[in-house]
Parts: sequence; C-alpha cells; structure tokens
Amino acid sequence: MSRSRFAASVAVAIACSARGLNAQSPVDGRWEGAVEVPSKPVGLVIDLAKRNGRMIGTFSAATSDTRGLPLAEVSVEGTAIRFLIRGRRRRIVQGSLSNDGKTISGDFTTADGTHTLPFSLTRTGDPQIETIAPSPAIGENLVGTWNGSLTVDGTAKRLVLNTVE
Repeated sequence: MSRSRFAASVAVAIACSARGLNAQSPVDGRWEGAVEVPSKPVGLVIDLAKRNGRMIGTFSAATSDTRGLPLAEVSVEGTAIRFLIRGRRRRIVQGSLSNDGKTISGDFTTADGTHTLPFSLTRTGDPQIETIAPSPAIGENLVGTWNGSLTVDGTAKRLVLNTVE
C-alpha cells in the first residue's frame, strides 16, 4: 500500500471515529412536559445530547428561575433513560423512550425515595445546552482553607472554603 493511500485510510478511520463520538443519541433533543404533582402538574424542560462520546443534559423548571441546571449520571440503554437532577433537592428520573421516539415517560423520584410521581415529556426540537467554560486557575495566594462566618437572622453560621490550584 502506498504512503498516500495509507494516510488517506488513517484519515478516514479518524473521521469515522470522531463522528461516532458525536453521533446523535436517540434521545438527543429538547423535551418539554410535566411531573404530575397531585395539586397541579409542574412544568419542566430537559435538554439531552451526546457530546464527546458521553450523554449530557440540563434541567429547567417552568415554575421557577431554575434554568440550565446540569444533569448528573445521564445514561441511555436502549429505550431506558436515567439521570439525576441535583439542586436543593436531588431527584432521580427514570423513563422510557416511546417506540416512535417522540415521548419519554416514567418516574420522577426524590433521592430518599419518599415521593415518586409520573412524568411525561414530548420532544420539541434540538437540545439547547450551553457548555460552561472551566473556571480559570486561582493564584497561589488564594490556595488553602478559608474560615469565616455569616450571620443570618441573628444566627451565626460557620463557613469553610477549601481552594486548590
């Protein structure tokens, strides 16, 4: 095999591999719907995408200022979807993609397992995930443990901040 043919083969293999890393997942998209809370449905938006070979996503709540909260432990196996929503209250979301690929439905559960509510989402378009740039390195003069206090409603709260390079 000539060098130019070999180089062309390697280039094609690399291109195919890179394309595979970013190939769309069947759940890529913006998903809108609601969790069926007994008093009234609570609207939510989930964005899911495969980036650099792994699934990522964000959560937005229609009834609050929560927008673009990164999801954790996003996994897709066949039609099964699972991820964690972290925040003031951690939630576990497990669902299934419908056969036509247009809806996801399942259970929305608190981390302690005390509340499980059904949810349903409909694909409304492409994912809208803003990638957060890494924070710049901090200077050596700021590395270490910082102690302080914060007074809230007359009660002092101890604060500890550990920083690393």
